[in-house]
Amino acid sequence: GLSMTFGIVSRHGGQIEVESEPGKGTQFHLRFPVPASPLTDLPAPAPRGVAAETEPARCLVVDDEELVREMLGDVLAHGGHSVVLAGGGSEAIERFKAEPFDLVLTDLGMPGVTGWQVARACKDARPDVPVLLVTGWGVELSSEELATHGVDAVLSKPLKVDQVLNAVASLRRKHA
Repeated sequence: GLSMTFGIVSRHGGQIEVESEPGKGTQFHLRFPVPASPLTDLPAPAPRGVAAETEPARCLVVDDEELVREMLGDVLAHGGHSVVLAGGGSEAIERFKAEPFDLVLTDLGMPGVTGWQVARACKDARPDVPVLLVTGWGVELSSEELATHGVDAVLSKPLKVDQVLNAVASLRRKHA
């Protein structure tokens, strides 16, 4: 829930501050900018998180769980990347074949077309595009298994904002 809250607060130009003391509890303070007038739109937050030497990427995010998909999209957008969301493997493969992408983030366990199939289809179509597999299954995947399916890196859920942005930056540098 906190990662979703971060995405929502960030979209509105806000900040989350945390105070925690063992044995006493944790407090979260949400701070939002106050517009000069009720009719003034809030400015978009300045992108952060994209490493200085890494260009922003056009990312395809594939996850059958809407909340996870949107959270990943929010994290990437906040990091300065442009994002296209797909709710399943078939939709993702169609979008990938029809549009240019710099990176694919796909969930592993999806009904119908799995993350393995998405990764393989993307690599078959464009071998230069890195594929980042996201999984909550907690299984060890061998480098041979990853290579067979066209996966460049794996992130395990629950995800951390910096973990996602660093993985994207690392893959972008590696495939530059």
